[in-house]
Amino acid sequence: MPEFYQTHLRSTLNEAQFLLLMLVVQVLQSLRQVKLESLAAKLPIPIQAESRRKKLQRLFSLPTLTFERLWLPIVLQWLKQVEKSVQTLYLALDRTQWDDVNLLVVSWVKDQRAIPIYWTVLPQLGSSNFKQQKSLLLKVLWQLKTYSVVLLGDREFCSVRLARWLHRQGVGFCLRLRCNEYIQADQTTWVQLRDLNLQPGKPLYFEDIKVTKLHQLDGFNVVAHWQRKYRSKIAKESWFILTHLTSVKAATHAYQKRMGIEQMLRDQKRGGYHLEGTSLKGKRLVSLLVVMTLAYAAATFAGKTIQRLRLNQYVSRPKDSKRKYSRHSYFYGGLYAYAWIHFEDVCRETVFALLQLTPAKRPFYQRGLRAMSLIRATL
Repeated sequence: MPEFYQTHLRSTLNEAQFLLLMLVVQVLQSLRQVKLESLAAKLPIPIQAESRRKKLQRLFSLPTLTFERLWLPIVLQWLKQVEKSVQTLYLALDRTQWDDVNLLVVSWVKDQRAIPIYWTVLPQLGSSNFKQQKSLLLKVLWQLKTYSVVLLGDREFCSVRLARWLHRQGVGFCLRLRCNEYIQADQTTWVQLRDLNLQPGKPLYFEDIKVTKLHQLDGFNVVAHWQRKYRSKIAKESWFILTHLTSVKAATHAYQKRMGIEQMLRDQKRGGYHLEGTSLKGKRLVSLLVVMTLAYAAATFAGKTIQRLRLNQYVSRPKDSKRKYSRHSYFYGGLYAYAWIHFEDVCRETVFALLQLTPAKRPFYQRGLRAMSLIRATL
């Protein structure tokens, strides 16, 4: 775990709480399962199983395990120490739901992925409202007031009230409109977005127009974009983006970054930590989200460091020459590194006995052992 992580955690928690939290994060990285029973079963503390479960329950009930006290200060330190060149932050707002749990999250989009900044549990199922969106964003935006911020949102967050409020806060935005919304293309004519006769690869840009017949929000821009045909494939839907940006290229480039939050939600759920498997509610669910966010960002940070050291070939498959992007994200690189190092520790004697059988390969093994020690230092 990065040093600045540990420094802040030690200053916020007592030593016993800090060490237990570190253990839980380590178990979570190897287990990839946030279910309380599973974490308790694998927690390497020599006490009875029920005692381990109760110990975790007490940890998740701590009043200090909140995003304000534990995670937001780490994000600010990350920006100051590691991402010094960042001037514009792209934040994505999204919602995920399963069973009777409904979560709203704002994330920092970076390296084609999103790092959660703040999760909140909604009291109802279904879409969030402007009041809930505003409440969540205020908790984050005041912490990032020294940065230029652009908020990205899909069609659930296309409220003109949200756009007007963001503009008053000095926050940029790219919010996707529904195709049944109306814009005033000229002084007298209202046109529904689906009737713009948009063609693939031929975007339209409307500057300083009124949006929606009901609210008639003026002073903003709308970009209509249907991605051009690529490798015989045409995008199923076009984008209609309400934005403060002044060009098609800037708006589409910014909105494309929003896809990183879709990947992040997959990583948190079935593709990674299986968040939907938890049965925790209320304060304990929020604490679990804090711990999971700590683990997710730590794995992402480790994966990026491993790639910078050019050791990623030891933990994941290399990128094919025909691929535009790597097979695995920094997050998966970090997760695979945790698993590799963990099993090396468990199976050390068996591994060395196996290596003794092929002395001709010893130089390669020594190179791999050095890579292991370097990777261990990043975790």
